[in-house]
Amino acid sequence: MKSFLFTVSLLLGCVIANAQQQSFMLSLVGTPANTKGWKIGPETYAFYHDNYIVLTDPDKNQEGYLFYEKPLVVLPTSQFTALFEIQISPNADTLADGLAFWFLTKPEKFKKNAGLGIPVKPTGLVLAFDTHDDNGDKKNPQVVLWNAKGTEDYKEGAVKAPASNILNNQAQLADGNWHKVVVQYDMGTIKVYLDGNLNPAIVSKTPLSYVGYFGFSAATGTRFNKQCIRGVMIASGLLPVTMAVH
Repeated sequence: MKSFLFTVSLLLGCVIANAQQQSFMLSLVGTPANTKGWKIGPETYAFYHDNYIVLTDPDKNQEGYLFYEKPLVVLPTSQFTALFEIQISPNADTLADGLAFWFLTKPEKFKKNAGLGIPVKPTGLVLAFDTHDDNGDKKNPQVVLWNAKGTEDYKEGAVKAPASNILNNQAQLADGNWHKVVVQYDMGTIKVYLDGNLNPAIVSKTPLSYVGYFGFSAATGTRFNKQCIRGVMIASGLLPVTMAVH
């Protein structure tokens, strides 16, 4: 109970401190999680299970998505933190295709296969965990931070992302365990933290200025594996990287 009250006080403090920007607090925590305000689909693939969300089962040609239905404003002067955990279960065959966290202007037309369930020609911020080596460079799993401009679909090795925004050969992320991810947006600077490390794995100057939707997606193709998320907390302000949310 004390831990819960401490978490709530931290979140309220961030909301009050950021009154000059749009304040928000989105969560999917607990067993079962309170899913009010979130849209999950399609029903044939993605579903809630106890305290986590299955985006794809280990089966062919699936895409799953989850996003908060209320659009929110993020500006170059804004701050927000997204905390969540991902689970990519190993497969005896090749992993495929990956999952993504995003803040996009239009959550629609989700792509299967190498598109990781990301909408067609997205505009906004995408953090992709790409498990399948579609372009043959032997660098997967990759973590890619992409500032999408609405002119191209997500495609491994072809999106216009600086080399500093790509982590190669992150095999530990597909070991079947839960891995914590923290994304901080601080007035145009984005930092991505993995597995509780206090040093950011990715740092990027990427100012955002639009109305968008926070969400997640995943996809499979002819190769596949189970891909899940849990412990989602997205709030205005800068929350501690060490904060636990489930």
